Amino acid sequence: MSADAAPGPVLDAGLADFIQHHVSMNAAARDRDNRPTVARAYGCRVAPDRRELTLLFPAGHCPALLACLAETGTLAVVFSRPSTHVTIQLKGRCTGSAPASAADRAVVDAYRISFIEELASLGYPPGFARAMVPPADTEWVAVGFAPETLYDQTPGPHAGRRMERRE
Repeated sequence: MSADAAPGPVLDAGLADFIQHHVSMNAAARDRDNRPTVARAYGCRVAPDRRELTLLFPAGHCPALLACLAETGTLAVVFSRPSTHVTIQLKGRCTGSAPASAADRAVVDAYRISFIEELASLGYPPGFARAMVPPADTEWVAVGFAPETLYDQTPGPHAGRRMERRE
């Protein structure tokens, strides 16, 4: 690869699939004084070339995150599957934000179903699982994210290990 060529995607097809279903998603950013903030995402869409993600947040739950992204543009997102504790962390750059589209809301709806299934598989009653996800009429914000590095954060001896790009 030449020095001018854009690096390949961070995620392979398997990890791209993993982060879109049955996982808990938490995003963190920092302001210019390195004060952190965290917000929970309720949907993730991976671009076909796997170079960019769209994360979906309830608009009322993420003003501090959006303010930090406007200041620094840096973002880290953790994806963890409750039934296995398999966890990955992506770090990269925010590429922008906008009100969610109808297609984005469909991603949230699909995520809602998969996350409720995940919690039900652990014995949580459906009402508990439904209470974990904002209702369908929530106002959503779509945040673009270009991941640059990938870390294994699954509890165990490899937690924190930087993973190779997985094209």
